[in-house]
Amino acid sequence: MVRLFLVDHRNLVHLKASITNGTAVAVSDGSHDASNSNQASAAYTLLDSTGHHGLECSMDVPGDASCQNSYRVEVTGILGALFLIQLSSYIFDNSHGNVAIYCDGKVYWNKPLNSQAI
Repeated sequence: MVRLFLVDHRNLVHLKASITNGTAVAVSDGSHDASNSNQASAAYTLLDSTGHHGLECSMDVPGDASCQNSYRVEVTGILGALFLIQLSSYIFDNSHGNVAIYCDGKVYWNKPLNSQAI
């Protein structure tokens, strides 16, 4: 299940402007409870340069409990952030701009994606 929240729906024009001028940021994070439940979730947000206007999402990470791990949830958060960027491009009818993407796991940018890892 994906849950989408507007940070401030009255001023999404600020988000569009930040994407267009390259000052928007997307941030993601994932969490995995390996202790007993193997529950996993990810959250991601797309914000303008002020951090006051944008979109926030959270989701349960799909998959069997046996395949959940910290790598999977972090990559899911990154993919969610990319989805928000694509969605905003569609909503704003905007094909120009840049967004900086941040996550808390540098290792995930360097590790190759394969079907066994995620």
